[in-house]
Amino acid sequence: KNTNQIYVMCTAFNGTEWTQPVRLGSEAVLDGTPQLLAADDGTIWLAYSKTAPGADITALVDYAQHQSIVVGRLDPDTLTLTDAREYTSDDFANRPMLTMAGGVPTLVWLDSVVTDADSVLTPKTNTVCYASLTADGWSDPAALAEIEHPVADLAAGEDGVACNVDTDDDFNTSEDRSLISYSWSGSASELATGVTGALSWI
Repeated sequence: KNTNQIYVMCTAFNGTEWTQPVRLGSEAVLDGTPQLLAADDGTIWLAYSKTAPGADITALVDYAQHQSIVVGRLDPDTLTLTDAREYTSDDFANRPMLTMAGGVPTLVWLDSVVTDADSVLTPKTNTVCYASLTADGWSDPAALAEIEHPVADLAAGEDGVACNVDTDDDFNTSEDRSLISYSWSGSASELATGVTGALSWI
């Protein structure tokens, strides 16, 4: 459809074929980066980036400052989100990912300071944020680490979050990159330098 909208859709395999896709978010403008997590109890959790209505998607800074992260349980029958929570920011909420940490579904994302178009493409001030599922729903956001350089990539897993930090603030070079692991308690450890390619927590 020519709606000038990009939105997340879900479909399920019923044993024979894939079902008709269902759209998430009736007000979607420029949504994306969906992430799925199958929890230990079989529950499917989904997180994605949401662009708020009213954003000027032709202006990078306005687009970035209208981003939020949505996470919720994906109902296997209706393919709609339930028990959802939306995390908003005055900055640029981006790169959501889901993982299990200590047997608990955990959402991780970056909150990046943006001041101009270049800072949207190469954010130099980033906070690694996370939230966990509790008996009362998804927790309030917490800061795991403050990173004063662009983050080329990140991955989350049982023991924490790994970030490939570009220490010379130039994505065109790679020898300066520092792969740093942050435990859930916030302690940091450099694992390697000069790492390229996508990160995956195994």
